[in-house]
Amino acid sequence: MTLRKSGKGIPLEEEDASRLKFNEGLDSISETQFALSISETNALLKNVRNRSNPPNVFSKTLEYVDQFTKMRDEGQLNDAR
Repeated sequence: MTLRKSGKGIPLEEEDASRLKFNEGLDSISETQFALSISETNALLKNVRNRSNPPNVFSKTLEYVDQFTKMRDEGQLNDAR
């Protein structure tokens, strides 16, 4: 008899193995890659900021990103690990 964790009919062992593989993939992302993705995002946002009259959605998004970046730089955000 195979225990089922979800109602999808996936055996418990397979579901746990799949979740473990996904988590290992997350662990393989290095801090350098993460920092690069942040700097690339900041560069793109800077590009958007330089345009005249960006749409309201972009303005609000930039506002949130600026707030997040400020909090991150001030050490107010906990490390996700």
